Amino acid sequence: MAWAILYTISGFLENRSLAPIFSKIPTSKYLIKIGKNTLLILATQYMLFLGYKLIDKIIFKSDYMDHDSYAISLMLTAVTVLLYVPLAYIVNKYLPIIVGKKRG
Repeated sequence: MAWAILYTISGFLENRSLAPIFSKIPTSKYLIKIGKNTLLILATQYMLFLGYKLIDKIIFKSDYMDHDSYAISLMLTAVTVLLYVPLAYIVNKYLPIIVGKKRG
């Protein structure tokens, strides 16, 4: 129980100390778009990385995804960002209810 209190205090202090720093960052259309689609990213991230592992095992017959590698991480991040651009467009335009938005 004591750890819960410590985590709560720690989270509060972290929020209070980082909020002024992040409020100084200028707004960016790209970051705003990411922020508006975080629910979509959160909901599909696991399945996307599971798909990467399946592709790695079945098509390439390797286990590169099981090793920690900066090169693989950067490559997967780039591919993921490129996949989320059309996915976010499709979901926001045709299926907004999936991410809790109203049509229109």
